[in-house]
Amino acid sequence: MAQLRVLLDQNMSDEVGDVFSSHGHDVQRVREELTEHEVDRVIWSAATVRNIVVVSFDRDFRTIAMQFTVGQRGALKRRAGLISLSGVRAGIAAGRVTRLMPEIEFGYGRAVAHRVRFQMSITATSYTVVDNAALRPE
Repeated sequence: MAQLRVLLDQNMSDEVGDVFSSHGHDVQRVREELTEHEVDRVIWSAATVRNIVVVSFDRDFRTIAMQFTVGQRGALKRRAGLISLSGVRAGIAAGRVTRLMPEIEFGYGRAVAHRVRFQMSITATSYTVVDNAALRPE
């Protein structure tokens, strides 16, 4: 299993970070690594440089990733990842991550093996993993 390196957005609870930590993953927090009220574009750029998965309630990160030029996007897709918990109440986020940890780890491991960006969307009742490996030409 590949170890995840996650960067918790400033609005993400410590309990979610604790879930990742308890499964042996490296957890960083925006409020400790960057400035407390950093803009999302800077957070995404930091994630690409660090080869890290952003965990956030915000939907903005997918839009931000698409704003990079095509040449930049190819390199950056393989580096930054995203777990979006948009629409999930803060009080149940840690429980959703706990229940979905096997799927998170499997999807991340597959993305690493195929050298593509890991992207997962978690809602209160379902989840979706974007299979970027299937989209990558051989």
